Amino acid sequence: MERSINKATIYHSLVLSLIIIQLLSLIVPVNLTLLNAVLAIGVSILGIQSLSRSFQVATLIFFIAGLGLLSTTGLSINGLAMAITSMVDIVVLLVVMQLFLIPVTIGNYQATVEAFMQKHIRGPKQTFTFVMIVTHLLSSILSMGTVAIVLSILGDSIKRQVKDATRFSATAVTRGFTLGTLWAPGAATIFLISTVTKVGWTQLFIPCLILGLLGLLLAYLMEHNQPYMRIQPVTTNTKQQTRFTEHASLSV
Repeated sequence: MERSINKATIYHSLVLSLIIIQLLSLIVPVNLTLLNAVLAIGVSILGIQSLSRSFQVATLIFFIAGLGLLSTTGLSINGLAMAITSMVDIVVLLVVMQLFLIPVTIGNYQATVEAFMQKHIRGPKQTFTFVMIVTHLLSSILSMGTVAIVLSILGDSIKRQVKDATRFSATAVTRGFTLGTLWAPGAATIFLISTVTKVGWTQLFIPCLILGLLGLLLAYLMEHNQPYMRIQPVTTNTKQQTRFTEHASLSV
């Protein structure tokens, strides 16, 4: 009798193994690059299957282009392993950042935020502005954890305010998060600029913040006349606390 192989379980186990190895590498003086590379290959093979067709094509293009560039310097085992694991830190960070959802769930913050939005935020346009600003501010503190937090807290409220909640959420959260990285001290963009140019964050803060605010304004102007932004929400008298919003896990 053949046993069915659960690819999702294997995939999650590989991702968990990457996280454990990254943590162990901080305290164990052993080079785990090869083991990391083997796990990363498994994550890539299983993970690419869950992507849409367009993302699969883009991923394969970058993968092939990367191999082409790497081939110009020689394809040694150590070089391949280092290339494969070059982005593992970001993968681990994206998964670990979801741990911020634990206190959000326990504190039931989404119910409080939804009550506030039902009372003060009406219509898609106000909701779009509110979601962008919240995302923008949180991105200065939580960085990559912002996306999961915002969608978990505001997901139910967005669905009640907007008809096309999927596109709305993607647009508002993406623009708010991206523009927050212009000035946030913990953002990789600011850290890189400050490190390379030796210019302090305090000197970059004001002009970058102004650019971020202008970007938020431009994002609103680009979207406020879209059809889904003109559909008014259906009024409801329900005051029940909403359940924790289901969100797309970054490890799936």
